[in-house]
Amino acid sequence: SLPSGSIGEKDNIPGPGGRIQRQMPAPMQLGSGTVDALPSVTFLGQQEHWSYGVQANGKIRSGDNHHNYRLGHQLDATGWIARKVSDQLSLSARLAYQYAGEMHGAQSDTAFNPPFAPSRRTVTTAFSENYGGQRIDASVGLNYYFREGVVAGNRVALEISTPLLQDLNGFQLETDWTTTIGWQYAW
Repeated sequence: SLPSGSIGEKDNIPGPGGRIQRQMPAPMQLGSGTVDALPSVTFLGQQEHWSYGVQANGKIRSGDNHHNYRLGHQLDATGWIARKVSDQLSLSARLAYQYAGEMHGAQSDTAFNPPFAPSRRTVTTAFSENYGGQRIDASVGLNYYFREGVVAGNRVALEISTPLLQDLNGFQLETDWTTTIGWQYAW
């Protein structure tokens, strides 16, 4: 991955004394600012009515970016099993593990504390100790494949996930549940 996403976006940050134009913290930037390796491996098994597999993806970050920080390394691993109910419908179950390491370094150009109260930490995402952690999710899903009509060849999928474990570093928002809806067409 090449550092093509911005890491210097600014916005008006509200706070006591009004809105102040300042750089947004790293979690609110589109890029990492580093060259990253993206290793991945997948195993897929298929039988007449069953499919199953495992996949692992990583992000290995290189050095600090020009704002003097490096996002944490990441690992995503998932395992799934699916059962074909009919020629058009299948049901699935999945477990997923996500790990994000702590951010290293201090984000230069980010105003951590308001000038009138320098000891107050008003933007929690500006501090490296509030980045990273791990989570395990359990998911169930269904997949419907259209075989006829105007939408023939299209596939619609729905998956609902909930965390079994969340161990986040510092102050971060937790996830209660996630719904993913997808529409796919292959030719």
